[in-house]
Amino acid sequence: MTRKIKTIPITLFFMSIGLISCKKTDDTINARIHSTFEVNNTFKTTELSQHDYKVVGTDENGENVHGNINIEGKIGVGYLSTTNATNIEVVVEWINKHTLLATDLEGFEYTLTTK
Repeated sequence: MTRKIKTIPITLFFMSIGLISCKKTDDTINARIHSTFEVNNTFKTTELSQHDYKVVGTDENGENVHGNINIEGKIGVGYLSTTNATNIEVVVEWINKHTLLATDLEGFEYTLTTK
């Protein structure tokens, strides 16, 4: 006579082994907290400070110019007026503490100082 194996006790035995081997560890909790931190992280934006200056200087030919410029960081834009009362749009950059170098759209350079 062959003996029939009851499947229900064997199934319960393997299920209990599987449940015992599954443990909740702290590593899984830390991983969830870490990923939540990354998602909720916010970034602050900073604005560059803008400074307006009145400037005077000379062009490449030594003629006097004056005008107003707006600087953000180390570079900026502005307008210069010549002795002929013509307005010139320029891009300016600091070359030392009180001196700026301006370049117009045609490539002419102007040395400027702040008032």
